[in-house]
Amino acid sequence: MGLFVLGILFGWLVEWLFYNFYWKPNHGNSSSSSDGEVMGLKQQLAEKSTEIVTLKSKISAAVTDVKPNLKKSTVKKATADAAVKKKPVIKKSIATGSPVKNTSAKKKVVAKKSKTLSFEKEMQKISGIGPKLSSTLAASGFDNFKKLADAKPDDLKKVISRSGTKYAMIDVSSWPEQAGYLDKGDSAGFEKLLGSLKK
Repeated sequence: MGLFVLGILFGWLVEWLFYNFYWKPNHGNSSSSSDGEVMGLKQQLAEKSTEIVTLKSKISAAVTDVKPNLKKSTVKKATADAAVKKKPVIKKSIATGSPVKNTSAKKKVVAKKSKTLSFEKEMQKISGIGPKLSSTLAASGFDNFKKLADAKPDDLKKVISRSGTKYAMIDVSSWPEQAGYLDKGDSAGFEKLLGSLKK
């Protein structure tokens, strides 16, 4: 029994020596250094939070500065449009001498817009062209199949890149050929080309 007690005391002594001379010097300060890191990170977080609040206030101030300017320019444009609409060109009829409104300019503008809109629909027959791309192409001056047929694929790629990155990978190499068939009115050739493209 004496050896048992002596073994327990010896084990306790070895543990005490190990803890005081090895563990405590090597690992005792780690908690204080991690506490320092935590405090540093908390301080950085507080700084970033104040920076976020500052930036949000700057953004809201900028937005409020822009809104009145937008309203002013919208009002100016609306009044200018109203002024143009209020002043119709009036001519006197030669035969009767009574005033006649000149609506031919207005009819030309409406006809051009409707022609562009109808061509945007027609352009969607081409494989790969949808509503977004047809409006982009029409806005870029492609208002008939002849212009589209004469265009180079690189030029078409530049035009459709304005519609966004989702359209950047579209293959436009067959568009001029398809437009050529549609310009000539060759629906059989167009359908044959579409069939070969879908394979």
